[in-house]
Amino acid sequence: MTFDECHERLVQIRRGQGTRFPKIRIDCGGQVFKGRLARSDSDPEHRSAPIAPRGALVLEDLHRGRASQTVVELDRLRSHDLHDLSASD
Repeated sequence: MTFDECHERLVQIRRGQGTRFPKIRIDCGGQVFKGRLARSDSDPEHRSAPIAPRGALVLEDLHRGRASQTVVELDRLRSHDLHDLSASD
């Protein structure tokens, strides 16, 4: 997944949930990650180098908050791997 694809998908999810830190589900290589988005390198304020080949999504555990975080690299994701968690609840 590219930075732009990720950013575009997150904008849709954020609008749907009405929050900057939405609940998301990531299907990646047979694994499923669920949590609240804490940070995305695809957001302009987190892009240290716009042409950098790697970036990540940081998820907070829904029950433990910042105490438990999962980092998923963008280059492991395909465009259809990022989902709105509230839509599947």
